[in-house]
Amino acid sequence: MCELALPKCTGHQDCGLALHDFRIGCRSELFGRQSDDNNNNNNNGCTDECRISVLRLTKSALGVNYLYCRCGESSYCNLIQKRLKRCYPQSSSSSQSDMTDCHTIELYCRADANCAQLWSTYRDACGPVVVVNSNNGNDGLCDGKCVDSFDVLSNEIAMQFGTDLLKCRCNSSNNNNYWF
Repeated sequence: MCELALPKCTGHQDCGLALHDFRIGCRSELFGRQSDDNNNNNNNGCTDECRISVLRLTKSALGVNYLYCRCGESSYCNLIQKRLKRCYPQSSSSSQSDMTDCHTIELYCRADANCAQLWSTYRDACGPVVVVNSNNGNDGLCDGKCVDSFDVLSNEIAMQFGTDLLKCRCNSSNNNNYWF
């Protein structure tokens, strides 16, 4: 029951912090608003910020218990869960088919503190090269810092998710084509 899952999560430091981030990250979804901003890269109205917050919450068993708790007769609880279901992963762990989409890989990576730092380093080092490639059709030249940061990020993703970053497929609805 949700009335038991909530205090257990808030009483645990890691889960409580993830729940706080979840409530902030999913504020539009919690209030039933569809996002019109550029941070929404799919058709179901769930922002990337909310998806990342949900993934962070699923890092603990208490967080998973809270996300998938039974509301019982509470109409408010049922309404909130209905609004947020579209943002939940299909299961508490990523499936192999999900992990071939570049955007899904990015979201899972950004939900993990270490991987998110590597992602940021990669974007800082390689961002101008990727923009040159996507805007001008040039091959662009990657400097050593960019290549090194991509290799480190790629190794981290392979270790955590069992996915080869060079083989991911970017779907056409995603405007953030970051990959080489």
